[in-house]
Formats: sequence, C-alpha cells, structure tokens
Amino acid sequence: KSIAGKIARLLPGLPAVSLASQTSQQQQQENPLKPAEQVSLTAVGPKRPQVVVGGDHPHLLLFFAGWLGENSNLPRDLATLDTYAALARRQGWPSPVAVDELTTEPSLAEARKVLTPLAAKLKTPIVEDTSGRLADGYQVQDLPWFVLTSSMGKILWSHDGWISPALLTHDVRAALAAHPAGQRVANASRKLQSPQPAGRRS
Repeated sequence: KSIAGKIARLLPGLPAVSLASQTSQQQQQENPLKPAEQVSLTAVGPKRPQVVVGGDHPHLLLFFAGWLGENSNLPRDLATLDTYAALARRQGWPSPVAVDELTTEPSLAEARKVLTPLAAKLKTPIVEDTSGRLADGYQVQDLPWFVLTSSMGKILWSHDGWISPALLTHDVRAALAAHPAGQRVANASRKLQSPQPAGRRS
C-alpha cells in the first residue's frame, strides 16, 4: 500500500478517499516517484507555472494537506518556507516547494478551496501529489513532513511535523555540511535559481 494511502486511513474524522483516487492510486502505487527521477508538476494558482523536482533539481519539499489547518495556523506554518527561501537564495541552498497530498484530502474541490488562497499569499509554489507516488518515493511517513534532497537525487534530511524557521535553517545547514556532496548541492541550487523564462519555476 502507498504511504499516502496509509496516512489517509489513519486520519480521524476525514471522509474516505474517492473511488477514482483509490483506483488511480492502486494502478500506480508500485511505481513511486523517487528523488532521482525528474518530474514536472503544475503549481496551484491562476498562472499555474511548472515546478520541476527530482533528478538534478534539489529542493526542500514540505508534504502537507489543506485539512491540517483545522488544528494549526496553516498560513503561518507555510510561511516558514518563505522565510527559509530568502536565506536559501543568499546561501545557494535548495529552494522550497510545498506539496499537497491530494489523496488524503476530502475532495479535490475542498482542497482547491483551501489551497488557492494560500497559493495567492505564499511565494513558495504549492503543487499537488495527485496519486501519492511522490510521497512514496520521498519516504513520507506522516503529514506534515519535510524532505531535503540533493542534486544527485538523494534524501539528505527529513523531519516529521511543523518546525520553526530558526530550527529549519539550522537543520538544513547541518545536513548540507554533513553530506559529502553538500557543496555540489549548493552549486546546483544556485544554477537553478538563475532567472527562468516566464511561467517557469524550478
């Protein structure tokens, strides 16, 4: 079973995932999208730019769901990514991406109702993991879940639960410093953060 599917079943008080989502998930759950594989995802929002993750595109990914806002201040918690992004640009660290686990949401309509206004305020792109394959490939065990990847398609660090901007910065810095290819990760991130054509984000 997919990790995203297991998370969905353990969540109290949430409607079951739709049959269409379950069918798609069953068809694809044996083929997770691992960090070594490059994939292009469409960001939520009116402009819907493409965000490339995996492969030689290192990122700090936050796997979450819109219903988490029932028990936390979701705009504030997601703003941690924007705080990190400002430092990441200066340091040449992997840029952040927020990933909504759509298979755990009550419905697509409910998810978009929450995600669209969040995307309008957040500078960090929000993309959707529609099948749970990304969560499986990135070894997500819970929501929210942070994952830092390298330009070599490796997981350098992960964290379960929300985290303060200061602690996030500390842990990312430590993970990059401890990894033998940390400098190559930073260099690759600098190249990726160079100006992109209109409508593109990586």
